Amino acid sequence: MNTSNTSAERRLRVTFGHLQLTDTQTCDRFVLNNTHAEKDSTKIALEDFFDGKYKQIRQKTREIIENNDFEHLEDFDTLSMAEQRAINLKWGKIFGENLPFDFKQGLSTHYGMYSEFVAIATYINFNVMVKFAVQYSLFGGCVVNIGTDRHHQIIDGIRTMKVGGCFGMTEKYHGSNVRGIETTAHYDADTQEFIINTPSRTAHKTWIGGASVADYSSVFAQLYINNEHKGVHCFLVPMKQKGVSLMDCGYKFGLNGIDNMSFSFDHVRIPRVNLLNKFSNVDESGNYSSVIENSGRRFAATIGELVGGRLSLASACNSASKVCLRIAFNYATTRLQFAPAPNQPEVPIMTYPTHSRRLMPLLARTVANTSYLEHCTELYDNKEHDTQACHSEVSVLKALVSWNMVKTLDICRQCCGGAGYRAPNRISGYIRDTHIAVTFEGDNTVLVQQTVKYLLAQMHQEQDFSKVTVSDLSVDSLIKVLKCREMILLQQLQSNLKNKRNEGQDDWHSFNDELNLVLRVGLAHGERVLQEQFVKRIENIKDEKAKSILRQFADLNGLYSIVEDLGFFVTRDLISKGLALTTEDDFGKKCRKLAQVAQVVVDAFNIPEKCLPKDDLSDY
Repeated sequence: MNTSNTSAERRLRVTFGHLQLTDTQTCDRFVLNNTHAEKDSTKIALEDFFDGKYKQIRQKTREIIENNDFEHLEDFDTLSMAEQRAINLKWGKIFGENLPFDFKQGLSTHYGMYSEFVAIATYINFNVMVKFAVQYSLFGGCVVNIGTDRHHQIIDGIRTMKVGGCFGMTEKYHGSNVRGIETTAHYDADTQEFIINTPSRTAHKTWIGGASVADYSSVFAQLYINNEHKGVHCFLVPMKQKGVSLMDCGYKFGLNGIDNMSFSFDHVRIPRVNLLNKFSNVDESGNYSSVIENSGRRFAATIGELVGGRLSLASACNSASKVCLRIAFNYATTRLQFAPAPNQPEVPIMTYPTHSRRLMPLLARTVANTSYLEHCTELYDNKEHDTQACHSEVSVLKALVSWNMVKTLDICRQCCGGAGYRAPNRISGYIRDTHIAVTFEGDNTVLVQQTVKYLLAQMHQEQDFSKVTVSDLSVDSLIKVLKCREMILLQQLQSNLKNKRNEGQDDWHSFNDELNLVLRVGLAHGERVLQEQFVKRIENIKDEKAKSILRQFADLNGLYSIVEDLGFFVTRDLISKGLALTTEDDFGKKCRKLAQVAQVVVDAFNIPEKCLPKDDLSDY
């Protein structure tokens, strides 16, 4: 990893020189300036923007990384599956023993503390982040948030990983459809025990991370009392007992530091008190009670930990994008190729417009995601005010951020050439380990549907958005046309569904027939909220240079949404044809101009040097 102070100092000198570039200077003129007061305040302001409300948590997590030996950090990808699992567990315990926040609080009332912690831990490796997702967010979250005092005695053991846990929800035939899971829990009043059983091969719990070392699993099962069905509930099931059968899922495309297993239960008995009973309880006589009478709301509360898991996963995905962008930009400013004329020095590849056009939109989107993540974290920390709104927004957030990450990592690899393909230079490992993020913690396509169902239920506006046309793409105009796109698509969907109902088609088939449009609606909504939150939070910055830089990134991010869907905006007359003709060219110019300060921004991600390869990726 990069331990060269000379390299870091040289990059910083170049970085802050870029702050002095004017609109008339081209990207290949790297200018140095030694006004330390200005550059320090700007750097601090940018770092504060990225670290946000939980800056102290993020900084303490960086200190854990800097002050501890994470063995095999450089050659992790060369280890066997068994070795990766063992090392990943060691990494997790290092963090667990030094956790920079109150564990119970961080998984309940202030989830942002946990989410920001895993965002920084992701810089070590995505495997360790997933270890936390399983052990802390999913398993620990169940114990903390849907368990009660009788279960909380194991919380400290969960934190230190001395008590291993896993999250037993997904089954072979039921992933997204949690209501359809087949595992059963029958109550035996005579012994005051629940009997956990896997009735068929299709009901095997599968792809459950952390299962090989788990002492307990938070198992989701259909509860029956006197053969009366009570719906899906969660139980704390000891895993190291007779009747529990485990099968290793084996070697995977990535994340081989995670011990994914399938397991089944053969009439396994657990004590009555092992029902996680914050919302529902069964007394000694077998009487069932619940503080939530409505079965739908009770089910939503029971699986609520999934929402927090999606939020922290989105945060980690954005961190994966950040570290790979940092590597790609470091490489782009040091890798020299071709000269303007014989006997002249070669120029950095970052100076070529094709290079900035590939990287800059992805950097702008990753920077913008910071604000969307903050917004959703605030919603989640106050989720009792509007649980449905929180679930809706986090669902599309996770989809947008993880899809952006997959694209970002691929382009970063390409922009680093063969060096980006080399395992110690880290990008290839992130590509393998993170790709699963688009389907775990909820398949993105399904999550976006959940968002749109909420939007349809909330829709009351009658305004005709088809009559709005803009002649410029200022910040205000960008938000305006993004809002118009969202509402036009949403109104079109609503109209299509209404017509199908009038023709006698049921709601289920009607909605499924429109799934392609549904996906467009959800993503349009997400991109609009993303841009609004980015612009809103920039205004809180006091340092004028930092504010100016981020405003330009907001401009580029909004324009990116326009360029990617330009045909829609033109055919719906939201953008004048004259403006559309120049939009793509203007977008490329903005990418090239903003590339002048890109290094300032990626350095402000404040990624520990231990987690980075050499700038020129020349470790060999």
